[in-house]
Amino acid sequence: MRWPSFLTIRITHKDEIYQLRGVLVITALFGLMNALIRRGAGTSLAMDDAKVNLFTQTWQWGYQPNNPPLYEWLLTLTQTLIGNSFWSFLVIKYVSLVIAVGFIHVLVRSYASAQIAFGTSLGMILLYQIGWNFHEAFTHSVLVLPATAAILWAGFQWLRDPDWKMSLLFGGILGISLLTK
Repeated sequence: MRWPSFLTIRITHKDEIYQLRGVLVITALFGLMNALIRRGAGTSLAMDDAKVNLFTQTWQWGYQPNNPPLYEWLLTLTQTLIGNSFWSFLVIKYVSLVIAVGFIHVLVRSYASAQIAFGTSLGMILLYQIGWNFHEAFTHSVLVLPATAAILWAGFQWLRDPDWKMSLLFGGILGISLLTK
């Protein structure tokens, strides 16, 4: 059996791994590894996931008083595309992690070297709340990580170039972030 070509990582220069593409690939592989471990442990949903799975049977403006609806909307969309299974929860979880790591890398890279951005963005995985608790317990809170990273990036971009386009971008990201948790 041949290795699929789209999964092949070609590094032509030793510093290429430190760039955004390398960081995103490493994070995606980390997420895939955790998803496969989760699959090996069984396919049952956690208590919060089962409750959210019930809510996502219909589109609504709100589902729970203390949680905005973005997570349920994304889950409903994901389940429409790949089916109603525990994989839909994992797709949202690990795509969120990849997005967060990407925003942190781009933010740090605009102020520091590629190696420092690489270490900072992937170092998030070493934090207990992300390296362990993220995989076990988060439901709605999974979207807080990319939202916070995106707000930081957009805020620093706006401070650097405070024109109307950056203000609009920052406001849009802030508005979407308010729908996360």
